Amino acid sequence: AMALCFRFGPSPMHKDLLCELADASWHHSHEDIISCLDGLRDPSTIDTLYRATQWLPAYMAWDDENRALALRAIRAIAKLSGKQADEMLAELARSSHPLMSSLAQRKLDERRAALAPKSA
Repeated sequence: AMALCFRFGPSPMHKDLLCELADASWHHSHEDIISCLDGLRDPSTIDTLYRATQWLPAYMAWDDENRALALRAIRAIAKLSGKQADEMLAELARSSHPLMSSLAQRKLDERRAALAPKSA
């Protein structure tokens, strides 16, 4: 199923299943699932994406320093529109994890810059 998601793109009809799988501990495809959710660009997935920033699956314990899953989820949150995404990025920018806080702040700054009026 994940191969089809990457070959043909994620389908909105699989959103709920992808969100459920993102929180499941029995598999080793969390980064792939977050990538599929990222491809949906659906604001209703924001809570799932946020949880992925707060959880390090046991099989990824070796990645505590880099937190690839969390960074992928932060990038996905940054692509969502709306105030809730801004608020979550601001919260993540206050993270004690330096890579997470740095990326979240950079994405928040990029969003703010995109909204700033352009001078002539």
